[in-house]
Amino acid sequence: MQLSALKENLATVRTELRAVNVKLAELEHKINSCSCVILSILDTDARLAVSQEERRVLLERSLANESKNEKLIAENAQLIKKNSNSEAALQEMAQEFQSQQIQLNKVSQRRWIDDDDIHACMKCHQK
Repeated sequence: MQLSALKENLATVRTELRAVNVKLAELEHKINSCSCVILSILDTDARLAVSQEERRVLLERSLANESKNEKLIAENAQLIKKNSNSEAALQEMAQEFQSQQIQLNKVSQRRWIDDDDIHACMKCHQK
């Protein structure tokens, strides 16, 4: 009787061992799956860190370029104003030159301006 009880216990233990081995295999499979998920998460975290660093660098460049752009806009406005002033001055000078040219043409077309400037008649050469 003792032998049959031991055999029965052994059969029960073997059945439990098989169930535990099946459970162990399932748990090992879950651990492997979790390890893959953890590696995927770590890889994603690393890529996220790289992306955030790239974003930070791009943001800094964007801010620097925005500041540079504002300076260039201000400089452009000054140059436009300077150009406008130069054009106005040039226009004024052109008008003055035209006026002087008209005066020069009037003076050069006269035979004489003052009688004292003429010493003799240009046709007959009399004094």
